[in-house]
Order: sequence, then structure tokens, then C-alpha cells
Amino acid sequence: MKLLGLALLVAIAAAVLRLGLLVYAAYVACALIALSKLFSRAWAHNIEASRNEVPLKHEIGDKFSMEVTLTNHSGLNAPWLLAEDYVAQNDFTSRPQRIKLRGETRGILSLKKNSEQTLTYEVELLRRGCYQFGPLLLETGDLFGLQRDFRLLTKPAIVTVYPKLLPLHGYDIQSNRPMGEIRLTNRLFDDPTRVQGIKPHVPGEPLNRIHWRATARTGQLQSKVYESTSVAGATIVLDFSKSAFPPPGEYYGSELAIQLAAAIAEALTQLNEQVGLATNGVDALERLKHSTADLSFRSRTVAQHKFRENIAKPIPQPVLVPTRRDVEQFERILDQLARLELSDDFPYAELLAQAAPRFPRSATVLAVLGNVTEETALALASLEQRGFCVTALVISAGERGNPRWATAPEWAAHLLERDIPYRWVPDETTVQSICTPEGLSNLSARA
Repeated sequence: MKLLGLALLVAIAAAVLRLGLLVYAAYVACALIALSKLFSRAWAHNIEASRNEVPLKHEIGDKFSMEVTLTNHSGLNAPWLLAEDYVAQNDFTSRPQRIKLRGETRGILSLKKNSEQTLTYEVELLRRGCYQFGPLLLETGDLFGLQRDFRLLTKPAIVTVYPKLLPLHGYDIQSNRPMGEIRLTNRLFDDPTRVQGIKPHVPGEPLNRIHWRATARTGQLQSKVYESTSVAGATIVLDFSKSAFPPPGEYYGSELAIQLAAAIAEALTQLNEQVGLATNGVDALERLKHSTADLSFRSRTVAQHKFRENIAKPIPQPVLVPTRRDVEQFERILDQLARLELSDDFPYAELLAQAAPRFPRSATVLAVLGNVTEETALALASLEQRGFCVTALVISAGERGNPRWATAPEWAAHLLERDIPYRWVPDETTVQSICTPEGLSNLSARA
């Protein structure tokens, strides 16, 4: 537009000064700029892009091919197109590497009228997470470089990679394990497998409560008295903030916490016990939500900025999967764990304050922690005072070796002072034995 205005000014000046050759050159320049703008706009707005369908859920190590097809629907040849499929640079440059790409995500193409070409690259998924491929940034223009147009095309494909699942080596049901049946002070329902005693029969009680042997001995109807119990299950409360897993062990510690939460959720679901999840991490799917409209821009920088500004930083809030007993509950929790990212400024104590009102008291609160501060220990002690059964599962916390220290480290002292039971989880082997007699050796307080 500026070039066209400048050419018009030159033409007017040349006409006033009666410079015929300059007037002719100015007219040619005006026509050339106008035609360049017209053809550039026509090429850009008659190109359509489509993405192949790929599975949206994967395991670590899976590979797939991403194909983006560009089609020229106009009656004009598009002499050049620069197409770039968006992939977050951090995904393939971080250490350890998150994904591996084979092939180019960008290419210079030439499309004849009513023809198509495909941009293809291979993706190997190396780490758990939520990955976005697309949208496609398209750049085109005239042959002289006087005019360029930019567009965002295609909806992005958002792929979820599940964490590594570690099967638990056994699942002993005993009083000092952090999951399973616990005796409740408030009667929720009676457990018919636990007979506490007998009492005289009261009219209106169901017949299946009658203790026939005691009735035969006493000559009067006697009823069974059951213990008040509940299948506890667990609400997994995961601390997934950056402060919980400081460098250099950030990756190892955070992934171990995810694997531990997934293993417990899978075991409880298989045992048909209730299970839920609460965490202060960030759901990557919420972070990646943005407009996928077909948009045009004047420059490549503006197009890239417009797309990135729509990937908004989410407001810190608890990520919750309500505690329940459901055959699909494990899949819900696994989906959430796969998408989880470390948060910046959402303290664990604040997570408990916001989410605890939604925890059922019939479920054990399993606090999965990367670090234990005094504030965290106080928040867990407050839960116990409110009637919750609490156990902390501490992910290594920078310690190695036997957990039976001569002097407890500071993080363990915070828990011991408040009589909060905990288990020490330094590696994957410990995760797999967390609910076996061997795993109980890491229990360092009352159960």
C-alpha cells in the first residue's frame, strides 16, 4: 500500500514537471504493484490445507506420520508457497528430548492450478505429555517480492502420550497399608462380612440379619450386629509444582510421581475401589486451547505472534478427577496424568485448602510429594484433624540409600513431628513394591 502511494506521488510529480518517461515508469510501477497485490491475494486465498487423521492417544515410543496436503482451487498457478506446520521448538530441542522429527515441517512448494502437494514428516514420541502439531502457516506472494500474504490453515492435531505403567507387585490388604478397608467412626454402611456381635431382634429389621444359631440357643430372635466399615480406596493428591521437583532431578522426580499415581489408580480400579485425583499441576490441554479460525495477516511475525498469544497461560486452579468407583475412572485419571505439566506458583497447601471440601472422608488421602515443607506438613495435619486418613508418599526428596536414617532429614522431621505416616519412594522398583510387605519397610510412622 505504501509502495502504491509512493508510485502515485511520483506519477503526479512527473506529470506536473512534464517528465514523460518518468510518468510512464510511474504508471508501470503502479500497475505492477496493483497486479502483484491482486495475484498474491488470489493465490493465498485459493489455497486450502487438510491434515491426515492420526491416533490422538499413544504410548511412549510410538511413531506416526503427519501429512498436510495443500490444494490450489484457483484457475491460476501459485508460483511459490512457503508452508510451515507448527511444532513447539521446546518439544524437540529440550533435554531429555520429548519428540523426534524425521523430515521437514516446512517446505517451499509450487502449485499448478487445481493441483495438490503434501508436506510429510515422521514423529517419534519419546516422553509422556500433550503435543500439538499445527496449525499450518502459509506464506505466498508475487514473483517480484513486492507483496506477501500470510494465513493460518488447518486445525491442529493434539496428541496425548500416556505415562509408563508400572504394575504393582502384589497388593496386601492389611491395616497399615495406605489403601483399602478402614474402620470408620461414623457409620456409613454395614459390612456383612464383619460380624461384631448379636442383639435382640427388633421388628422391621430384614430377615437376612437374623442370627439363626443364636436364636435356636436362646429361644428368642437374635440379630447380627455388623461393624461399620467402608472400602476406603484413595484420593491421590499430587504435588506437581516446579518447587517440588527442583533441577537437576526435575524430570526424573516428576515422572516418577506420575508413574506412582498411575500405578495406584490402576490397582485400586482393578480392585473395584474408589479412586480420584487432585493436583496443582497444569492441564496442557487447557493451555493449548486457542482459536483455529482461518486468519490472514500482513507479515510472518504477526501471524506467529497472533497464534502464540492465543496459547494463554491458564489461571492456577486445582485439576480434579472426582473420587468415585467406576470402570472408566482409571482411564480418566490416566488421561489427566498424561497431560499434566509442572505449575509455577500454586502452593500445595493452597491446593488442599481448595480441593479438600470435595474429598470423601471414606477414602484415604494419598499425598504424593516431591518435597515436604513445614507448610505442607501443617496442611496434611489439618486434614487428619478434620477426620481424613492421610499417608504421604515422598518421591526421593534428594535422598539415596536406606530410609532408616540415624537423624531424619528436615522433610521427614516435618512429617514425624505431626505423626503423619509416610513412605519413601526413590525409584521405580519401590513404586512396584509400595503395597507389598517389602514396601512396608519404607513406612516411617504410624499406619
